[in-house]
Amino acid sequence: MLTFAARATEFLPPATEKTVVPVHIFYTVNPNIRTTMKQTSCLRASLLAALALTLGGCAKDSAGPETSDLIPASTGDRWGFIDRTGKYVVNPQYEAVSPYSDGLALVRKNGRLGFIDEAGDSVTAFAYQDATPFADGRTWTVLPNGAPSLIDTEGTIICTLTDAEQAYSLSDGLAKVTSATSDTVRYVDKAGKTELTLTGFTWAGSFSEGLAPVVKDGKYGYVDKDGRVVIAPTYDTASDFTDGKAVVQLNDKYGVVDTEGRSVIAPQFDGMTPDGTRGYVVEVADCYGYCDPEGRLTVNPQFDWLSPAGDGELMLACQNELYGYVDREGQWVINPQYPSAQPFSQRQAIASAANGTMGLIDETGAWVVAPQFDRMLFPVADRPTGAFVVSDYFDVEGTAAAVLAFFEGGTVDGLPVKDCQLARFTAQYELDSTSTRAERILTPTLGVRVEAEGDFYAEVSDGWWGTVQRHDAQRPIDSFTVTFALTGRGMGKGRSVYDAVLKTLKSDTGTIGTDLHYVLRATDGYMTFTVSSESIPVGMNETTGFAESTYE
Repeated sequence: MLTFAARATEFLPPATEKTVVPVHIFYTVNPNIRTTMKQTSCLRASLLAALALTLGGCAKDSAGPETSDLIPASTGDRWGFIDRTGKYVVNPQYEAVSPYSDGLALVRKNGRLGFIDEAGDSVTAFAYQDATPFADGRTWTVLPNGAPSLIDTEGTIICTLTDAEQAYSLSDGLAKVTSATSDTVRYVDKAGKTELTLTGFTWAGSFSEGLAPVVKDGKYGYVDKDGRVVIAPTYDTASDFTDGKAVVQLNDKYGVVDTEGRSVIAPQFDGMTPDGTRGYVVEVADCYGYCDPEGRLTVNPQFDWLSPAGDGELMLACQNELYGYVDREGQWVINPQYPSAQPFSQRQAIASAANGTMGLIDETGAWVVAPQFDRMLFPVADRPTGAFVVSDYFDVEGTAAAVLAFFEGGTVDGLPVKDCQLARFTAQYELDSTSTRAERILTPTLGVRVEAEGDFYAEVSDGWWGTVQRHDAQRPIDSFTVTFALTGRGMGKGRSVYDAVLKTLKSDTGTIGTDLHYVLRATDGYMTFTVSSESIPVGMNETTGFAESTYE
């Protein structure tokens, strides 16, 4: 599933872990840095230039996969790949693309994902609903209605995890996997073997340099690959380790710690972004500057936006909504003039002209490839550790079995259909004596509502010359209305569940056991049984079976 907004790759608040959808990005803005109104237009321009309609994600890691010199570029609404002279090597034909990783690029065509090689030849079918770029020779893929599968560059399926909710790209030899039914997080290796299972944390991130951030009682710390807490959860936020250091937040200020948890830079900045071993981009009072590895300012905070230099010496900077490039002393080398731009890579940078078209410039600001493309994106050398897939797996047979089990033995959830008093119904579901409706959660994707139908009032004397209606829980239930609701990944799968149920029932009307008579009606989201101890007439204008509509 794609969206066109940026997501902080592995730096997610615990509360959003199970609600976020896969957002595929390649150049990430450090989520530690708070964006102010002053910086919004600069940041938006940068993101639109660097992120638009791309697949896959990246986060810092010490080792990267094999990368390519081919640059994703689009003409109109279709993406292809150009070389560094601006010539299309893979013609624009895809709805979305990722930079090459491990020799393969993830692309989308006709709404489905697949992989191509550097010649543009397909190496897989365009069959996937979701997928990650390759990392360490592995990718996670999801087929429609399928679970995450780990495959290699030959297309061999290593493992399929039907109990997974999200599966993340390999990072530091392990892939993080979240559960569909619990808060357990496990880590599998490239062979699909579970190497570590974490419990007791409200969130856990991917590993980098042997450590993974975790959250307990609202505070961030780190665990090692044995699951031992090596840095106690004391921080408000914490990032991945890069070159033995990690950015942490404490009391609204950011600093740096080493792998032993020792303070390297005391929390003092409003935001920090690592720039390899050379230092950090820092934010102070809504302005951006630069500090050395010890935290000493080398460029006073003065820019609306500043990006790490990456593999070059020039840093992308924003001033008054225009981009240019500064050196490590903060001096402009290429004056701010571009509506959008990206950091340098191999001595070239993507920049846009005043009309919005994009091309390549060199370190003097001269155009190497004239602006002519609608969008461009540089390949990156970092592993896509923040990329993940969301399972689309739904257990149709298991759900149908849960529906049928509700009527096991010709009962309704264990209640007899014949001569069942309302009092027994209310006692079973722990309701007050006048209630006629109960609801239960049967599975994470299946809920049920049971309604008792009948006349539960008796006419009694009012003590004078008349009568009154008084509720009587001892009166029998005439019939039950049982409605099953599909939720989560079950939504829209009503037809499949209905068909699976009919394999056993054989008909929309009939009996279960000796006393239970039923009429079944279903839609994409609901399945309703009317149940009685006597045959249920169906009116001339009434329908049974499956209706091609969904209740709102």
